Amino acid sequence: MTKHYVKFFYPGIMVPETSYEAIESRDKTPKVLENAYAYQFFDREEIVSGGDLCCGKPKNESGMFYVGGRVKTFEEVEHEMPVSILSSNMRINKIEKVVMTRFRQAMQLNRGDVVL
Repeated sequence: MTKHYVKFFYPGIMVPETSYEAIESRDKTPKVLENAYAYQFFDREEIVSGGDLCCGKPKNESGMFYVGGRVKTFEEVEHEMPVSILSSNMRINKIEKVVMTRFRQAMQLNRGDVVL
């Protein structure tokens, strides 16, 4: 049986912290906790076998939905922070846009991502 989930992203020390919860449908906007900066939908197959719940890998992942962020282009970052690590990383990795989250993190904006 296919189940739908929403995965929440929180600031972490080196990588984002995450949590997820089952949802009825992807059609409703989830209630985002105050300390989360983004969420993403995914599905997975689940079956009960011998009394144990067996879960497949996440699939059909949506783009990221950033809550309260601001898009910045490479040109804006280069102008505002010309000698920053962010500017260098964007130049070297040919990153066109980032999202500055409400927690002042810079995350690469990918196709399918939405800033709310």
